[in-house]
Amino acid sequence: MILLQVGVLPRLGSGPMFGGMYNKTINACDQYWWAALLYFHNFLKPKNMPVVIVGWVGNILIMLAAQYLIYPIQQPDYVYDRLVCSFYFALFRTCWALGVAWIVFACVTGYGGPVNTLLSWKGWIPLSRLTYCIYLVHLPLVRFQAYSNKIEMYMDISQQSWDFLGSLIIITALAALLSLVFESPIISIEKALLGKGRTKTWPQSSKNYQHETKQSDTNENINLPEL
Repeated sequence: MILLQVGVLPRLGSGPMFGGMYNKTINACDQYWWAALLYFHNFLKPKNMPVVIVGWVGNILIMLAAQYLIYPIQQPDYVYDRLVCSFYFALFRTCWALGVAWIVFACVTGYGGPVNTLLSWKGWIPLSRLTYCIYLVHLPLVRFQAYSNKIEMYMDISQQSWDFLGSLIIITALAALLSLVFESPIISIEKALLGKGRTKTWPQSSKNYQHETKQSDTNENINLPEL
């Protein structure tokens, strides 16, 4: 019914009053289709529901579950359950990806709040250029460290923290060197060769998005001609 209301029925009418009357139905169905699917619209108006708050709370819970539900599975006295382990290892990557997708969607559409302010900080720009180099460097270094051990290691929080901080510093330094030697020169050459023929397309800002959303809401109130 939602696809019928939005996609088919608008193309069937052609009278002078059809556009003004039916646009309200189309806009409501287009904006609040999720309320119809979840059966919320019979009890609460979609505008009164804290959709953004529910989205952020659900996103935080999903991402925390993807990270910390594995804790009991990793305990020494855990009794293996095939069903639980299968569900977790099949879904935790998908849940984490959905959480990241919600953060991107909320920030782009103007509902990121302090998260958008934090992620838009210009200080992240130098670090963002090192992420791929860190990804390339870290696994060989971790394997080298693991294969270099001559005796068994008894792990605790202090030992793991010390190893993590040391590995982080060394990996970041190697990634910066790799980026300066290979990545940055190649990017400069690419810009010199292909930069003149490219046109930059910037994503739509959150303020423009909110302005257009408000403008579309005001356009819904169409005054019908008096008969």
